[in-house]
Amino acid sequence: MDLDEIERIDIDGVGVDCVDMATVVRAADATIAANRQCTILAVNPEKISAAARDANLCAVLNASEWLIPDGIGAVVAARLRGAEAIERVPGSELMPHLCALAAQRGHRVFLFGARAAVNRDASERLSAIYPELVIAGRHHGFVADADMPALVERINAASPHIVFVALGSPRQEQWIARHRAQLTANVIQGVGGTFDVIAGAAKRAPPIWIKLNLEWLYRFAAEPRRWRRQLTLARFGGRLLRDALTRRRHKVVVPRPPAREPYRQDSQQARLAPTP
Repeated sequence: MDLDEIERIDIDGVGVDCVDMATVVRAADATIAANRQCTILAVNPEKISAAARDANLCAVLNASEWLIPDGIGAVVAARLRGAEAIERVPGSELMPHLCALAAQRGHRVFLFGARAAVNRDASERLSAIYPELVIAGRHHGFVADADMPALVERINAASPHIVFVALGSPRQEQWIARHRAQLTANVIQGVGGTFDVIAGAAKRAPPIWIKLNLEWLYRFAAEPRRWRRQLTLARFGGRLLRDALTRRRHKVVVPRPPAREPYRQDSQQARLAPTP
């Protein structure tokens, strides 16, 4: 399917794209090849519920070129509304796929976010997994607003094709929306706690739980203090059940914004060589 033909389905005011992992990787590859810019943000029941209470977050999400169905709840909701060819695309799994793509193509990446030690360990781990990957730069996520312009300059000076932003939600979505117009990168992905997973500071559910789409249940069992977040999931699930029983499954397709031009620096004629 042509990337321009991919549908975006409205779920309670937030779009979700009818994609699978291969399609999103292909989209990122095409964006870099065309020297355009796109953002990739994850959509799950928690974010959909948060966006219903926060108009700014809702607008930020819907302005993203790619809204990936990160949670199984988003996939089920889209299917109930008539979506086809949609599969779960966890952001924590997409980032390694994009790193593999970058290593293959010779693209440069920048890691922004998480604690300093986690950021360092994630960088070292990625370099070990993908020896050809060029990590052009990295910086932890604890940056004062006054220092943000300098950080943006630092990111641009590294000339990355892909920037991974690990600030947690909604902070990372807001940061991307605020600064993307100042970035020369082609692809900017919000990755949440993925650096922690890569660094070994946090663990995902065992593969069988992930395969059965029960990762949310595993997280709750491992961290009972997340009960408020799980209550949000339960409420979202209740709405899905109500819609299914009352057959309120009308399909609303909303437009996806096209990729933009990245910020261009007059002095930047080409990507810089890897820093030693």
